[in-house]
Amino acid sequence: MILIKGLMDLINEAALNIKDKYIEKYTELISDDRDYMSFVSDISYDLFNKVNLNNAVEYNADQLLQLLTRSRRITKKRWIEIEFKNGYNLLDKIQEQASAVYNSDIAAFKLTYKANNLYELKQDMTKLQQLADDRLLCWRKDDNSYFVEFEYLERKTQRQLLQSFQSDFNWVTLHYIKKNMYINNSISMPISVSDLPVDISGRRKVSLDTMACITAHNDNKQEEQYYYNTQKYNDTQISTYVDINYVQKNSLQHAFKHFNALDRLIFIYILSQKKADFFETRKIIVDISDIVKNVFLSTGAKNYETVKASIVKMANIQMQYIVKGQSGFISRIFSEVFLNEKAIGNTNKKNTSATIFVSDIIVSELMEKQTLNIYGDKINDISSEALSLVCAIQGRRMKFYGEGKNITEDLLPYYFFQLKFRMSDKRKKRNLPTIKALLEELQKNHIIIKSFTQVSDAFQVVYYNLNTIEIKNFANNIAKSDLLPLEN
Repeated sequence: MILIKGLMDLINEAALNIKDKYIEKYTELISDDRDYMSFVSDISYDLFNKVNLNNAVEYNADQLLQLLTRSRRITKKRWIEIEFKNGYNLLDKIQEQASAVYNSDIAAFKLTYKANNLYELKQDMTKLQQLADDRLLCWRKDDNSYFVEFEYLERKTQRQLLQSFQSDFNWVTLHYIKKNMYINNSISMPISVSDLPVDISGRRKVSLDTMACITAHNDNKQEEQYYYNTQKYNDTQISTYVDINYVQKNSLQHAFKHFNALDRLIFIYILSQKKADFFETRKIIVDISDIVKNVFLSTGAKNYETVKASIVKMANIQMQYIVKGQSGFISRIFSEVFLNEKAIGNTNKKNTSATIFVSDIIVSELMEKQTLNIYGDKINDISSEALSLVCAIQGRRMKFYGEGKNITEDLLPYYFFQLKFRMSDKRKKRNLPTIKALLEELQKNHIIIKSFTQVSDAFQVVYYNLNTIEIKNFANNIAKSDLLPLEN
């Protein structure tokens, strides 16, 4: 799975880096009809919609670039063929005129054409024409050459000029997107979701026989019954509420399921697929097969069912935490989910897509850019459990930053991990090796953790310095952060 920094940001950066001769040519040939900034703004939006249409951004950018390369080659070939034809027609016309002058007045011929005879004139003109043809061929063969570098651009119609300027812009911008989309690989998520405690084992189950039921109002102010499970650590209480009908229908062996590390990974991918109208509709449509391909190494049937179950779970689970009497996030992640199956051609195979409506609180955070960003060249290579630890640590560093502390060394107590994770065992001595292994995974991949040592049941860690993007993100978000407060 690859997530990138804002696509429109990359497009805008590419526009700023475009060569001066492009702008100069536009100003010379077109600006009387339409100013440059207006033109660039429109074609930027058009390109954004094409790249962000469906699938992964990197896939669409690559596909568009391949199509653009082919169309540019065809256009260049057509343009120079026209010039070759015009050039040789002009050569024939000049030689015809020169022949008439030569036959009537040799002295005037020599003065006009700077040649002693017709043969010499033909040789000189052929050499000049060949040089011009060679320049055109060199321009045509260079995929990186601009249309605005074409020698005879002024001969083109206004429509051709606009198309060629747009093609040049898209060419430069798509290359810039491809080059920079992997720089500062990052994962971004709403602050409220980044701090949700997760089950990192997937093995711990809670019997419904021991569960309590409660009646509460859902997001639509309607009464619903929920099973709920509460865990307490010192002055912190974390509760998970799951719709009673969902639990009874979907939970394996009638066991209560928590939000887990894999759910978070699936959520991140789904969020990466939002389109330009997301903030109006709150809707994301995604193929289950795309999620499977980007989250799992295998496309087995079991993984399809896991993804579908995860999406439905996120529409039926609510979480609440109370720290020192202060209540935190309580909402579904997805407010509604619709799974749609369609047959693939005449085969027995079916394609399943999910139409997902994201909850208001998450949409609001995204709109206000209340997000936690995580950076690292190998962020997409780590396990879902390690990613959950990254979220927890990055949130902790954000809280410290809000207190005026840009820390590079930290002591993570066992209590910190109890708040962030539901582990497979309640016994500390069995959980510490799990925690250590996750820290080792981050250290090995050079993500956040530079080094660490275990000190009894705590971990002394050394962080990598915050980069400028992280500092800006922390500064913009800390005042309105929904993250749990720092552990004492």
